[in-house]
Amino acid sequence: MMEKLPAPQNLKKQGTKITWKAVSDAAGYIIFDNDQVVGFAQEPIYTLPSEVKGNLKVCAVNRYGSLGLESAL
Repeated sequence: MMEKLPAPQNLKKQGTKITWKAVSDAAGYIIFDNDQVVGFAQEPIYTLPSEVKGNLKVCAVNRYGSLGLESAL
């Protein structure tokens, strides 16, 4: 059975950018605002769209597409 990837650590927001520490074995990341997907990233940095309200979460995705644990800002 596959284990979930850990939650991204050190999630920080600076202006319209959010950054976090890379998760080992992550193929990418999904960014959520109020539990709705607002974007995808392959690197541990993302520029937020202007309509984001601020209840942000980032989740790593493994190479099979399974979501890991969430990290909230």
